[in-house]
Amino acid sequence: MKNIKILILLLLIFSCNSQENNRRHKEDTILKIEYNFYPSSGGDPIYRVSYFNEEVIVENLEYSYIYKGKIAKDKIEEIENIISKLKPNNDIEPDIILDSWRIELIINDITYYNKTEVTKETLPKDIKYLLYILIKNSNVDIDLYNFS
Repeated sequence: MKNIKILILLLLIFSCNSQENNRRHKEDTILKIEYNFYPSSGGDPIYRVSYFNEEVIVENLEYSYIYKGKIAKDKIEEIENIISKLKPNNDIEPDIILDSWRIELIINDITYYNKTEVTKETLPKDIKYLLYILIKNSNVDIDLYNFS
């Protein structure tokens, strides 16, 4: 009987330790998100939305407008939930289509989305919602034809 009690105690200790390690690993994982908005002619992005270490930065690179803000704790969980559903994109070379924008989503240095001729209606729901969470409080307008 004494052996069974010791065995149960050891199982409880190891179980709790394992859960603590998993929680600590999740908290230690640093998430880096970057949206880039390119004109159809190529070149450098005109707009950039970056998220790192609970801070979001929305930039109009053409006119040097910058917004910096923090993301609320409850939104961080939503962001992590959305990202867990996304899959990396194997086709990272988009077609060049004039009079359209190219949108690129990079998460932890891996391209998840890179498409041309994107509108609000054609942008995948999770990618659109993730962008909305990041830019919600920004005072930098992302003004794209067929997108804004």
